[in-house]
Amino acid sequence: MLTNDGDLAFTLTHPKFRIKKVYFVKTDRELRGEEIRKVIETGVEEGGEVLKADALTFKYMDGKCFCYEVDLHEGKNRHIRRIFEALGASVIQLKRLQFAAVKLGGLDYGKIRELQQKEIEELKRYSI
Repeated sequence: MLTNDGDLAFTLTHPKFRIKKVYFVKTDRELRGEEIRKVIETGVEEGGEVLKADALTFKYMDGKCFCYEVDLHEGKNRHIRRIFEALGASVIQLKRLQFAAVKLGGLDYGKIRELQQKEIEELKRYSI
């Protein structure tokens, strides 16, 4: 997302504002129920940090791969990849589906679009 609104950019990127981000994750193995609960409830330790997700939901299988949706309200460096690595799973594909009120939808890889006025208004509700 590109903007020339500095206050909005700060609000949307600073962890203290807990902006929701939703990701699609394709991995090489199925996570067990207790692993999913651990990620949500207590987190996993990796690199001296505890990494948690607000939600981690199995979506479907794609051949031999397992597809999940992950909700975060914070975003440490390589947060999702580090969670899955701590569980012994390799991330094959990672894609952000939603950032605050803006959903990726059917936007093709490498393409851009202008935000709709409604999306801009929703984002400005977060602004300080």
